Amino acid sequence: MKKFTFLFLLTIISFSTQAQITINQVDMTLDVTGDTLFNADIDTVGLVLPQGGADMIWDYTSVTVSNSESIIYEAASNPGFPNSNMRLASSYNLIGAPVAIPTHRYMTFDAQGLTFDGTEVFYVPIPLGSFTGNPVDSLFNLAGMRTENPSWSYISFPLNYSDVSTENSSNEINIVVDAPTFGLSNYAVTQRRFRTHTKNVTGWGKLVMTDPATSMPDTIEVLLQERTVTSIDTFYDAAGGLVPDALLGVLGLAQGTPSIPTTYYYFYTKGLNQYAMVIGESSGNAFLGEYNTEIFANGLHVNTKAIQSVAVAHNIYPNPIQNHQFQLELDKSNMENWQLEISNMLGQTIHQTFVTDNISTVRLDDNLNSGQYFYTVKNEDGQIVANGKLVW
Repeated sequence: MKKFTFLFLLTIISFSTQAQITINQVDMTLDVTGDTLFNADIDTVGLVLPQGGADMIWDYTSVTVSNSESIIYEAASNPGFPNSNMRLASSYNLIGAPVAIPTHRYMTFDAQGLTFDGTEVFYVPIPLGSFTGNPVDSLFNLAGMRTENPSWSYISFPLNYSDVSTENSSNEINIVVDAPTFGLSNYAVTQRRFRTHTKNVTGWGKLVMTDPATSMPDTIEVLLQERTVTSIDTFYDAAGGLVPDALLGVLGLAQGTPSIPTTYYYFYTKGLNQYAMVIGESSGNAFLGEYNTEIFANGLHVNTKAIQSVAVAHNIYPNPIQNHQFQLELDKSNMENWQLEISNMLGQTIHQTFVTDNISTVRLDDNLNSGQYFYTVKNEDGQIVANGKLVW
């Protein structure tokens, strides 16, 4: 590595360490009198999950935006949630039923953070024929307040790198079942859901996104928070006894079964009303991807020159990989050591090496599982010069 380049990188590293950010209430512009979060949906096919670490670069310049949506927050005043100052129209699907139940989600935004207090649920009848085979079977939820006990926080201030916290909460959903198939009429069921929320600020650095107005990359200083949610459901009848397993089994449910953990990756920065970007993942697969379009409208970008992508012509063959190896061909005219990094669908690095020549043979671990992988090549200045997908 050239001496000048090495000194330049040391300068960047030193500056980046000092540039680590902390998020406080004053850094978020969420307006409790009413606000709108403008989101753009990201295509989740092949979406790489972010890795944690210090002074990171998360490059999402190549993501595909499928459509946009607006999430409208309203000022809240409800005796059921006296501390809440915001509400959000939402919905959820009960036991996987095809009918969405409308709700209002109540939240508190203050100096402590953004906290979820509970929901106001509206009455909706739900047919059960698709579960039981009898079209007259149905259920309905009892409208009313569902208080979260205790409230849990989406984000707690101040938000710092390496913060870790776990919060437990629970609520109840009251249901009435009319199912002649099981000899049930006005059969009351209470679903008690116990949740665990584990939050860990795992990284800080720069998020790189393509500004749709200029088609150029913008770079935003961010903190990365991972929030993992698990839940356990238990079902009781009006007398406090457990609902029979036979009925639950028909609905695809079981007593006390833990849910599959769901993890949300939130990127936070200063000057936005909420997150800059969020990715949702379950069992290693991304099911949600959104970014806040205000990151461009508010001019939040920092210097893009140091890490702007400088693509070079390259080729990977064979692809799909054969015999755990492939050839990497790069249009490079110098003898610099460029870094090749390969990650899996979880964003975990499974191979890392340096390449000097125009054509290199890359050999992977013999124990590598079949599937999709992603590669990134960076030059000595840390610029991304090539990236793409590998199949094995």
